[in-house]
Amino acid sequence: MKDFFYYLQRGQLRIPTCCNCHHKIWPPSQFCSKCFSRQIDMVKTDCKGRVIEFSTSHNKNNASETTYGLIEISGVRLIGSIVGKEIRANNSVLLRSCGLNERQNAFYEFLIMESQTKKIKKI
Repeated sequence: MKDFFYYLQRGQLRIPTCCNCHHKIWPPSQFCSKCFSRQIDMVKTDCKGRVIEFSTSHNKNNASETTYGLIEISGVRLIGSIVGKEIRANNSVLLRSCGLNERQNAFYEFLIMESQTKKIKKI
């Protein structure tokens, strides 16, 4: 867990992976939930993922909206904010930023990939 937060604090998402059975350990833990090995490597992730589900939060006090979603990335699922227009399930996203906020809670921010939001014109 300490290593996971070390990288997250530096804006890097790494997935704990068992060196013995190669199982992705999610949520992060100090041992593998499959074979109970304590030999864990922090593997760099692909920054591309996809939207599983999403919801928009409306704040009436300042008329702002934030969209949050369940995102599948590198074989694990995260909840984070989504930036972009025309958000739909199965949209491809990029991990734009991640880290620890002032309360030391993890955050993840995803960006809808532009190529999906542009409409293709028929000739």
